[in-house]
Amino acid sequence: MRGGGGGARLLAAEVTPDAVAEKARHLLTDSSVRDAARALAAEVAAMPSPAEVAAQLPSFA
Repeated sequence: MRGGGGGARLLAAEVTPDAVAEKARHLLTDSSVRDAARALAAEVAAMPSPAEVAAQLPSFA
């Protein structure tokens, strides 16, 4: 999963207290955002650890 809807952004000209509150409310309440975050967490959990990656590096040299 790449860029699957787990975040939001405001461009500099859009940053106001109300806009930040609205975006935060959306991120905290929208089930599709929660689902995207869970999918991303699962993807990260399935990745090899740094130690496992480091152990494989000599085979690439």
